[in-house]
Amino acid sequence: MFKLLQLAKGMSWLCLGFAGIALVGLMGVTVVDVITRWLYKLTSGGFGFTLVGSVEMVKYLLYFALLSAMAASVERGQVVVELFTQALPARVKALMGSCYLIGFTILGAALAYGSWEEGFNSLEYGEVTQDLALPIGPVYFVAAIMFAVMAIRTLIHTLAGLAGVETGQEEQHEL
Repeated sequence: MFKLLQLAKGMSWLCLGFAGIALVGLMGVTVVDVITRWLYKLTSGGFGFTLVGSVEMVKYLLYFALLSAMAASVERGQVVVELFTQALPARVKALMGSCYLIGFTILGAALAYGSWEEGFNSLEYGEVTQDLALPIGPVYFVAAIMFAVMAIRTLIHTLAGLAGVETGQEEQHEL
């Protein structure tokens, strides 16, 4: 079980790294777009370089950042209401947390399957993005991978909770 928890932690770090790269890319696109628009306005159209499709790039980079961050921290996403659980034993709290995570395992698996299928469908029909005319299939495939990672990570934490193994997520909720 500890090897699985280490795998889940490694997957979390990879997802957080991917989310960080996507956020840096998002900020880079935004900064370049603002600067080129400012130069265009400042030169009254003399500086004709603008970043085409910047809104679309920001949209997809934000999408990847959110999916990655969600896959990286889904086991810490529950809100524990101490009023209802304070008198319960730690084992019961762990079982309740595992039941909560089962739903995210199922949701992640369903979304991964749907995104994977949609990726193949979009490639088959030649769907492209609106501004840049890039194939949209790879976007669905990246989303499917992130949803699959979310499902795998939540399954590992669910099994750990059901087995009574301390995953360390409880301490992260305390203020």
